[in-house]
Amino acid sequence: MSDNNKKIEKKVEQAFSNAAPDIFNSISSDCGEQKGTVIYMNEKKKRNKIILSAVSAAAVVILLFGSVFGVYLSNFKINTKVSLDVNPSVEMQLNSKDKVLDVKPLNEDGTKIIGDMDLDGSPLNVAVNAIIGSMLRNGYLTDDANSILISVDNSDKSKCDSLLKMLTDEINEVIGNNSFSGAILGQTILHDDNTDALAEKYGISQGKAQLINQITKQNTFYSFEDLVGLTVNELNLISESGNLTLDNVAASGTASDKAYIGEAKAKEIALSKAGAAEKDVSALKIELDWENGIMIYDVEFDFNSYEYDFNINAETGEIIKSEKEPEIGSAGTGNNATGNTNTNSGTNNGGSNSGGEAGNNNNNNGNTSSGNSNNGGGNTGSTEQTTAKPANGNSYIGEAKAKEIALNHAGVTASQIRDYECKLDRENGTVVYEVSFETNQYEYEYDINAATGKIIKSDKETNDDYRRSTNAQTTSKTEPTTRTPAPAPAPTTSAPSSSGGYIGEAKAKEAALNHAGVDASKIYGYECELEREHGLVVYEISFNFGYYEYEYDINAVTGAIVKYDKDIDD
Repeated sequence: MSDNNKKIEKKVEQAFSNAAPDIFNSISSDCGEQKGTVIYMNEKKKRNKIILSAVSAAAVVILLFGSVFGVYLSNFKINTKVSLDVNPSVEMQLNSKDKVLDVKPLNEDGTKIIGDMDLDGSPLNVAVNAIIGSMLRNGYLTDDANSILISVDNSDKSKCDSLLKMLTDEINEVIGNNSFSGAILGQTILHDDNTDALAEKYGISQGKAQLINQITKQNTFYSFEDLVGLTVNELNLISESGNLTLDNVAASGTASDKAYIGEAKAKEIALSKAGAAEKDVSALKIELDWENGIMIYDVEFDFNSYEYDFNINAETGEIIKSEKEPEIGSAGTGNNATGNTNTNSGTNNGGSNSGGEAGNNNNNNGNTSSGNSNNGGGNTGSTEQTTAKPANGNSYIGEAKAKEIALNHAGVTASQIRDYECKLDRENGTVVYEVSFETNQYEYEYDINAATGKIIKSDKETNDDYRRSTNAQTTSKTEPTTRTPAPAPAPTTSAPSSSGGYIGEAKAKEAALNHAGVDASKIYGYECELEREHGLVVYEISFNFGYYEYEYDINAVTGAIVKYDKDIDD
């Protein structure tokens, strides 16, 4: 039984005892003084006096009990709960006078913060001063990690608002005395079964569970499990960097990123790797994000007809992932960082290759990335479709709009397609609609920015069924009555030539390894395939080195690096 309950029982027992005192001895004494005197009393009057005395005593008992019960309600009943989350999590239970009934640490760091402090009976502002002071002394609140979450649980909204304002002011004053500014998130607890269950499952406060739920609803790439281990400062940075609008959360101050290299340094690293000057790039975007268990800067920009995307470790500056793809709507593949140029504008680049593949573009299989019209799709191509209207705030354009954008770009109607699929996914730090479908002649794939409607990536290839059908028709028309063996395809190691020969796997591998800066003897998991991407014949090369996976698309004719990707090896 708790000390509070014992105190309450004792007070109630005393109240009842005092309400009906034992006056027998007093009465006996009074009677003793009147020895020998007989007082006769009317029986009815005697009964009335006894009843009146009993009623009076009962009234006294009721009044005293009501008084004691009122004292209990105002002093010992839990009226409000306040939790403070940094990484330490602490919950305070308050009575109706905002005095502390109990302080509960909610994790190991919270236990360290409370230590041997006894805050029961303290006014709320005194307890908050003590707790925040302990967080500062133990290094949980610093200039590098300055965010704190206040959560108030009370059914009276005006009471919650009043406490949130008082607590925000109090904490800002305490932190300000340590020569840095705090970033405070304040919210009222809105109970629901899901949030309460998640808080219990992961051993965190209801306030932190509610905040994480808000973030995951705004950015569907994150799961609750992804974010549950983050500090409040990291959650605040993600929210600020992603421009998330969190309902029921009042924010003051700015989350500190001083523990990280900063946006300017991340930008410098990415531009240097791409060989670009800031004045020469466009669509530059930098976002602090959480991926694969670490904070990263996601840096994206367009340069020299390519789209670049870098993930940079926010603490060390290491490039964790880099990706380079041709801009959708650009002519050909443009120039890459090594200076190779592909000037394809819709005509066959180098003619048919000796292996039987089509060139970079022809009338039946137009290069969708070049934006040139062809009789199969008839699209004119554009980096951003005029039909896509950016969504307001952080909402998404919806699957119907994404489908419309894809079909318009492909130049087909809904009645002409089959095997349609659409799903919401995240690509290179951007939430996209992945739309795919087929017509009789072509297979189409699109990645469409879910917020703006911009086509990030498109792919159009001849449908395998159509290719087999065309080959069969050609064979039946041209095959002589006496069959002769077809000439053997040129070996893949052939050197570049004006007739469209390929550079060969060895040369493509050399280009990839040189770009990655690794030795062939130290890689493993090496693979190479000749494929067609975005209307280009490429060597798809992948290998592992150290803790990373590398992927390259090398133009099979020119040796230009069309696409590269570096990611942590899972």
